Amino acid sequence: MKNEIGYELIEDLLFDPSDFFNQGKTYDLLNKFFKGLPVETLIPLLTSSEIDVQKSAIWIASELASNACILIPYIAPLVESKEKYIRYYALECVMLCAKGQYISYILYLINSINDDENMVMAHSMKLVSNTDKTQLIAGIEIINETKDKDYQLHIEGLTKLINVDNLTEKEVINMIDSNKPLIQRYGAIIVEKAFKSNVGLIDYALSSSNSIVKEYITRSIT
Repeated sequence: MKNEIGYELIEDLLFDPSDFFNQGKTYDLLNKFFKGLPVETLIPLLTSSEIDVQKSAIWIASELASNACILIPYIAPLVESKEKYIRYYALECVMLCAKGQYISYILYLINSINDDENMVMAHSMKLVSNTDKTQLIAGIEIINETKDKDYQLHIEGLTKLINVDNLTEKEVINMIDSNKPLIQRYGAIIVEKAFKSNVGLIDYALSSSNSIVKEYITRSIT
């Protein structure tokens, strides 16, 4: 059978998930997907109760890029996983696949700007900075409908991100100086996205009392 080795690897993964993941066998399994193993075989792995099974599956999905977009209904919920490794790669999939018929899934990425882990939060910020205008506009519409926590702040930040080319330095400074940490983070995204050459604004962002703002800007200029 063409995909026999691929299915055998999946059996190995399910038999000893930790050993499979730690030995880097996910690379071997990924290669089988590139050679024709159906991506749908990832569904039971993504929805497994075993964390190490999910780790292997979500990493593979992220490497498959747009070829894994049909799996987005199973990937998006992993953005809320307790395991930050899983959240990290699930967010990459969401950013790439939340387009067209899957545009509503952009909400998962936007909400992750409030992630409890600084590393995941910063990753979410970077991914949001790489979204296109269509995704941002859809994000505003969806957030406005859901009325989730901080939805008004998200709408404010996303609106400014959409209109980034028309923002003045003073407007960005006001975002960095906001008493709302979420607006401060959107300010950092805007500085990194559109004001990298503005040394004064970069230095101002680096002087922020918000540690994630400083960390995000530091990473963007190194």
